[in-house]
Amino acid sequence: MKRILIVEDEAKLARLISRILGEEGYAAETAGDGRSVSRSPSPGASTS
Repeated sequence: MKRILIVEDEAKLARLISRILGEEGYAAETAGDGRSVSRSPSPGASTS
């Protein structure tokens, strides 16, 4: 299963995107802002 990190400050939108991606077979993780991601990156994550 492919993993996707969603960085979105609007919680409702992040949940919606996560649910849609989950239905498509992705394991989605969410973060509220870029700072929290830069403090604790996921293993194997790439940023662009």
